Amino acid sequence: MQSKGKYIARMDADDWSFPTRLKEQVAFLEQNQEYGVVSGMVKYVPHRENTEDFTRFVEWVNSVKNAEDIFKRRFIESPIVNPTVLWCKELGAKYGLYLKGDSPEDYEMWLRWLHNGVKIHKLETEVLEWYDSDIRLTRTKESYSDEAFYKIKTEYLAKWLVKHNPYHPKVVVWGASKISRKHALLLKNYELDPN
Repeated sequence: MQSKGKYIARMDADDWSFPTRLKEQVAFLEQNQEYGVVSGMVKYVPHRENTEDFTRFVEWVNSVKNAEDIFKRRFIESPIVNPTVLWCKELGAKYGLYLKGDSPEDYEMWLRWLHNGVKIHKLETEVLEWYDSDIRLTRTKESYSDEAFYKIKTEYLAKWLVKHNPYHPKVVVWGASKISRKHALLLKNYELDPN
């Protein structure tokens, strides 16, 4: 990594950060050194009509605020909007950065960092106007498909279960739909026994 700074800020070219974003995020990390990453709320700017599904996601992700919520809800969906983050540079050297592969690289990195005990906080102020488009990677790249998300969620859920499930390798999966059962079977790839 070429940066010589203490912190790394992430942003996409088509988004717009609010003027006080970096000042507020740096101040948070300086005053709360037990945290490694700080994010914030997003203002969603849709590119067309009929974006209710994505609007619901933005409402959900903006509702996940403190470190405990971020950790507990990490397997529902990515609790962090990637272009809103600022992190301590040393974390990249310690735990690695974005990995190229067949999974959503930002979500995989947050799961990996959270798995290693990195605390993430979200400011309760909007830090970014998040512009949506038909060409964004989350809509066009195979590594951001639903299946890719379930695959990476399952990998990190399995790692968590190995350490925290007193009935290991047994796992009870709650949910009766065909989709739930299909996704639960992914746990068998990690020598877990879902039933």
